[in-house]
Parts: sequence; structure tokens; C-alpha cells
Amino acid sequence: MQVDATKVAAHAYLGAWAVCDACLSADAASGDAAAVSSNETTLVGLLDEAEQQLSKTQFLAGQAYSVADVTFTPVLFRLGMGGKTAYYLKPRPNVS
Repeated sequence: MQVDATKVAAHAYLGAWAVCDACLSADAASGDAAAVSSNETTLVGLLDEAEQQLSKTQFLAGQAYSVADVTFTPVLFRLGMGGKTAYYLKPRPNVS
């Protein structure tokens, strides 16, 4: 059975926006340290996974821009808007 990599990759990044937003806004502002830590761990894992994939392929799901990239692009934008580009993306040159 052949798996469509674009569907798998897109699914992996669907929750990335919510996790990123939670790290930078509501949970962080409320002082819920456990929620912030959990969301940050998830976000770092997603960024590391994207870094690893982008070290092998031009885009997240292969050699063509796909739903995975469309889903992940706003996460990168949100990190930039939150002033966290250097913290999260500088160590991941393929993502940035």
C-alpha cells in the first residue's frame, strides 16, 4: 500500500497553529506554566520534525509545495509576530 505523503504531512501540522498561539498568548499570559511547557515541547518537536524533513526535501511533503506547507506557514508568521523568530527558528536554518 502506498501512502500519500502530502496527507500524512499536512495532518501532522494541523495543530501547530494552536500550539504556537498557546505558547505565545493566552496560556503564557495566564501564568499556566504546565500548559506553556507542554505546548512549547510540542511546538519544538514540530519545528525539529520540520527541520529534519526540510534537510532532505525542498518542502515538508516532498518536492512540491503542499497542504503541509500551507498549514505550517502561518505558524512561522506567528512566531515572527511574537518576536520569537531568533529563539525558535535561528537554530533551525532549513525551517527559517
